Amino acid sequence: MCTASTGEDTGAAVRKARASGLLGALVGEAWRTVSGGRWCPRARRSDLGRAEHADRPRLRRLRLLPSLPRPLVAGGRLARARSVLDAGGGQRHVGRQWQAGQRLRLRRAAQGRGNPVLLPTGHEPGGGRGGPPALGRMPLAAATPGALLPERLGLSAAISLAAPRDADPELTQRLIETLQPFGVFEEEEELQRRTLILEKLNNLVKEWIREISESKNLPQAFIENVGGKLFTFGSYRLGVHTKGADIDALCVAPSHVDRSEFFTSFYGKLKLQEEVKDLRAVEEAFVPVIKLCFAGIEIDILFARLALQTIPEDLDLRDDSLLKNLDIRCIRSLNGCRVTDEILHLVPNIDNFRLTLRAIKLWAKCHNIYSNILGFLGGVSWAMLVARTCQLYPNAVASTLVHKFFLVFSEWEWPNPVLLKEPEERTLNLPVWDPRVNPSDRYHLMPIITPAYPQQNSTYNVSVSTRMVMIEEFKQGLAITHEILLNKAEWSKLFDAPSFFKKYKHYIILLASAPTEKRHLEWVGLVESKIRILIGSLEKNEFITLAHVNPQSFPAPKENLDKEEFSTIYTL
Repeated sequence: MCTASTGEDTGAAVRKARASGLLGALVGEAWRTVSGGRWCPRARRSDLGRAEHADRPRLRRLRLLPSLPRPLVAGGRLARARSVLDAGGGQRHVGRQWQAGQRLRLRRAAQGRGNPVLLPTGHEPGGGRGGPPALGRMPLAAATPGALLPERLGLSAAISLAAPRDADPELTQRLIETLQPFGVFEEEEELQRRTLILEKLNNLVKEWIREISESKNLPQAFIENVGGKLFTFGSYRLGVHTKGADIDALCVAPSHVDRSEFFTSFYGKLKLQEEVKDLRAVEEAFVPVIKLCFAGIEIDILFARLALQTIPEDLDLRDDSLLKNLDIRCIRSLNGCRVTDEILHLVPNIDNFRLTLRAIKLWAKCHNIYSNILGFLGGVSWAMLVARTCQLYPNAVASTLVHKFFLVFSEWEWPNPVLLKEPEERTLNLPVWDPRVNPSDRYHLMPIITPAYPQQNSTYNVSVSTRMVMIEEFKQGLAITHEILLNKAEWSKLFDAPSFFKKYKHYIILLASAPTEKRHLEWVGLVESKIRILIGSLEKNEFITLAHVNPQSFPAPKENLDKEEFSTIYTL
């Protein structure tokens, strides 16, 4: 559902939040804290408040970090460049002469002359006054004299290496207890059932590939070792799937097995299985897929044919050389597994990552900001934001990481991209996210870049309104988790669903109807994919300050009981 608001309250709230963020960033002689709605000088901070206060300057430096920086060439506007150059204490040491040269290069780039200029990502610790910041470096956070330098996790050193506080294990246990009624954890029996189902499907894949090999008169010794494998990705592979969630899988086959055979002979083999229901092939999709329900579990199976004669059991899909000589559909199919495996490889503690991600995904769903197709973030984007938080606070437990997640991304300077690792150059000539080369990439509002080659922006659907809604939710989440860590609130408060229909003055109702259930499913899918275009049109209206899409849809009441009709309501 979507919502359009023309009320002054929303704009005032956003302006107030921005103003408070600026005030919070100022470091003055007086310490400022909120007390009774008033700003009080020299008020005493809690330990938690001091930790947040210490993190913020590091976050302001961190926003200059991305090693794949955005060229500022749009429209000749240099205000953002100046604000970045002048931001943070370290940047004030940049000499006037270098600043003038940098701005001249920005101006030339904006006019289409010369090479695009790249933003600095930090400066040499102890660098001389008047020199330019060195690219790709950042002052170490929380470093103490004589301490060993931490291993880099992602693009930078950690913001904090602090060990968990004495109260953190208890807070984390309370978080787990709060999550359990929401069904985010699956029982051991159900997990074993999923494992058995995947084993059966994996055996079917191997059996099918052997049959294809025999039909092509390949040597028997070759057929016995031809292999084939079913990989998983998405929430199941990350270990954060919920009760009743579907499974995303990938069928990997050797070079002599064609895609057409996957959608004919393998489809037919699945059709013969008693446990398989609701089997359908979507061969013309952007990422072709077979959908089915196997023993009550919904499964989506993609297909990728590798340029290998056999598929070994220990195949690592993160190997970039596997992408050589593949068609684009196979590369797209492989991307889900490669991104998921990279995320797990790049986090310092998988258990802490998983519990934090479960909490953040539940929070996003409760607050109606979990939908890639409608311009919010999908599962992989939330996973990458949580993974980046884990990199910045590698020793923190889940209760702290949830709080730090809101701190980091309420302060993040969008549209600076979020990256989990240094983008690597490859000679495969595949299209990657790179604003230095692709003009369209410069207009992405909230880029979160996948860590596996070819790197892509997973949030290209985000609009001005959806980004504004998410940032406001980050700020509210930060305030709530601050109370929780101070024992002034319970974790349940974080997952309280806001009242969407009391939030705005004006709403637009969008009704999608079709005469049959099958046509209705197809029609609703098309309508959902176009709602973000409608939101973009509403944002251009000078009288609309915010167009908020509610991902929740509702079945519409029947107006004519004698007429067979299926309808869904969305709200703008």
